[in-house]
Amino acid sequence: MILSRSLRWRRQNARRVLLLALLGLLIVYLSHDNTPGRNATRPVIAGDYDNATSPYHGFFQGSTFKNDIGSKDSENILSNIRSASPQSPFALIAKHVGEDKFRRMAKSKKCQLLMKTVLEQGSGLDQSTLPISVEIMRIYAYCFLGDDPLYPWDMLDESTPEETLATTTRFTKLVFPFLETGDFDTQILWPLVYDLSQKGEYLEDLLLSVPELDGVIIQNNFNFWINWSQAASGRGVVITMGDNDVDMFGRLVRVLENLENDIPIQVVTTGKEMKPQFIQQLREYTVQTGQRIQLVDSSPMLDRLYVAFKITRFLNKWVATIFNTFEEAILIDVDSIPFVPLSTFFEIESYKTTGIYMYRDRDIKHEHAPEKCIADFRNLEPSVQETDLIGTSLRFDLSQSNDLQRQQQNGESITIEEVIYKNFFHNYNLHQVDSGLVVINKHKQLHSLLLAFQLHLSGVFEKCVHGDKEFFWLGPLLSGVDYTIDPLGSSVIGQFYEDNGKTGICAPQMSHLNDFDQLMWTNGGLKICKFKGAAANDFDKYPDFFTNRYSTVDNLDSIYNSPLAIEGAIVPDPESLPWMQTRECQQFRFCAYAVSDESGGNTVGKRVIFNPVDAAKYNEISFVWNNPAFVS
Repeated sequence: MILSRSLRWRRQNARRVLLLALLGLLIVYLSHDNTPGRNATRPVIAGDYDNATSPYHGFFQGSTFKNDIGSKDSENILSNIRSASPQSPFALIAKHVGEDKFRRMAKSKKCQLLMKTVLEQGSGLDQSTLPISVEIMRIYAYCFLGDDPLYPWDMLDESTPEETLATTTRFTKLVFPFLETGDFDTQILWPLVYDLSQKGEYLEDLLLSVPELDGVIIQNNFNFWINWSQAASGRGVVITMGDNDVDMFGRLVRVLENLENDIPIQVVTTGKEMKPQFIQQLREYTVQTGQRIQLVDSSPMLDRLYVAFKITRFLNKWVATIFNTFEEAILIDVDSIPFVPLSTFFEIESYKTTGIYMYRDRDIKHEHAPEKCIADFRNLEPSVQETDLIGTSLRFDLSQSNDLQRQQQNGESITIEEVIYKNFFHNYNLHQVDSGLVVINKHKQLHSLLLAFQLHLSGVFEKCVHGDKEFFWLGPLLSGVDYTIDPLGSSVIGQFYEDNGKTGICAPQMSHLNDFDQLMWTNGGLKICKFKGAAANDFDKYPDFFTNRYSTVDNLDSIYNSPLAIEGAIVPDPESLPWMQTRECQQFRFCAYAVSDESGGNTVGKRVIFNPVDAAKYNEISFVWNNPAFVS
């Protein structure tokens, strides 16, 4: 027995020794293969990608590249790629190929190499690889979107159609993980669009028919985004909402009826909201108001598991933004209210130029984004070589400080986009844009919308920005496309009160005026406080404060449910009299102040008293929105 145990022990030890010896030999081999010689030169690194793997890393592996620039150059580059940390390929191009030689390559050849490299490297959406994912998105836009786009299947040299299908499917899933690719060759990526003005208990004929492709579905799916952009047509209103928002949507539709809206409204869903009761409620609003309401079910285009786990809350807004069928759309939150016909927004000249128009948020100076967040955004900037060799350029240099005061002293003009950029990237001010209403031309802005969606999906900036709003301008900025932000500061509407020589208005609504001091739209409903149960919540949180001021929950609840009376607006000067946040309405109530001289002229901030005709119209809209008899 002792000999038997000893023999087993010796055999087990022998196996361990053999395994350790083999492991040691493997380590020595790998170290020898991957370590550069003493005289090897490490390529210059362009850009800081932390420990992420660039899609360009390994850019020149494969026979295709050797045929283009020669075997000797290729082997030289490959040896450096094996030895160096992950880095931008453009540094490798500059050092080992030469920028001129790369520039002379045809775009199709560049994109073929880029696509293969993306497929080889792969990238997930997390903090360490987000710069690479953004880089991949810019590669995709350079090759397959915009003017004279290429087609992904033309970039492949697979030996069989089955291999081409598999590779293209993998590439699409890598870049756009939310797209459905399970049946890429048999199931067309196309939404179901229904006209809710039709009669019947449930959905009937499709409003937007699936395109006829002579059975070649795969041609649509292979280059889906350019086909989707080209299929977009017309103008419309776009909304996304959940079951709990149906009442608010009914109020908005009544306002649109009052404004004699004549453009269609699309409610875009991921399919999760497609319940008979939800659909029937929307249909009733169509019948009551005569508004053209269309329901877009985008589920045939989306990966169900991905949607279930990733597309929540504010992220649904990107689905609505991207998967509506309009060329030009007004994306509006269900609690935002226009005071002018919606077609007015399409006529803004700067919108026509850039294809996207946004409004400013409250300029709250004391709320800041963490410095790390801004550093992470800066890390998404393209390298110098990327800008030089494939033309990627941003409107502002994220790594450099812009001294606006110096520019102003020198008489240089300052755009509002530059002010917003500086406020965020150099002053770390958290709130810049109000996304309650955004005007978008999909043909011009599809790339930026996809990148904005990608940024939001990553979760990296969850604690850096509030919801979706800042991504509407950061997406275009990081895509290298132009964008427009309304130059006027946000305001508050309501009734004036006097406070120690200041004129103030306090309300939870954020409003937006035009150059003629007319009210364009407001965000936050048209009650004193839109949140259900807010009075009880406020008393629970600050019982002494609210008891001293409002006595009982019922008194406060009655106030909160009152319609907002609109007398005028105040546009504050936040440098002199900043916005003041109060405890009312679950701390969503803000006060703004202006100071006037004896003649009534504005000295600090701006007080706007609406003329009687405009005030009557605004209060009529408030009445329509608030009157429960108008909402089922």
